[in-house]
Amino acid sequence: MASNLELFLLAFLHGSFIATLLLLAVSLASIGLLLSFFIGLFSVVAIDLLNVYPIISWYFEEAKMNLKLGLVLGIALGMKLLFGGAVFKFKGRLRDHIDALKLA
Repeated sequence: MASNLELFLLAFLHGSFIATLLLLAVSLASIGLLLSFFIGLFSVVAIDLLNVYPIISWYFEEAKMNLKLGLVLGIALGMKLLFGGAVFKFKGRLRDHIDALKLA
């Protein structure tokens, strides 16, 4: 009789595990669907607002241009900080090599 109870317990735990996995999958799918619905709804509302109120569109365009400029400046500054010393050394070596070729 004890072995049957162990089998029942094992079957219960296995069923609980499967049910938990299915519940997790359904929860993630429903969260994904709700998130995509609200993102779509927000994008439709934003596009409608941009068409209805041109002054808002102008502010968004200006903000978009400022973000692009900031991104370019940030990348340029990062590249300068990362590779500035290496480029300076390379330019010095190249200049020395060109001077040596001119003298030869």
